[in-house]
Amino acid sequence: MDRTILVERDIEDGQKLIDALIEKEEYPLESAIWLYYPESETWKLTLASPLYDILGPRSEFAELYSLIKSMKEEININFLDTTVVSPQHPIIANLRHSQKRKGINFSGFRLRGHSINNVYVDDVYIYFVGREVRQEAIQNR
Repeated sequence: MDRTILVERDIEDGQKLIDALIEKEEYPLESAIWLYYPESETWKLTLASPLYDILGPRSEFAELYSLIKSMKEEININFLDTTVVSPQHPIIANLRHSQKRKGINFSGFRLRGHSINNVYVDDVYIYFVGREVRQEAIQNR
């Protein structure tokens, strides 16, 4: 992946990974976005899960890596181009809040150079924000 450009193939490959994680029903995925990190000039498939707050970032990242390795479908995303965050991450939380407040579903939107509740977002592609997760997937940890 060209680090500074998000192309349709990246979006499609991200969707494959997200679909596989949701299909397994083992991973409580609350939000999924491609987020541009201007300081490193990279795009990261940013996944928000309540497990981040329960297990901590290192264990959560290891769990996600294990799930991805066990998938039969080949996912064309470099694992280094992914990151896991808390559902309380400022951009995720502000997108969720703004979505509820405005009554707009941001799924499939790309926002460039926006301030969302006073949090600046350079560039983001939104798969979904604020998805309900199965409590069993959280409690089994």
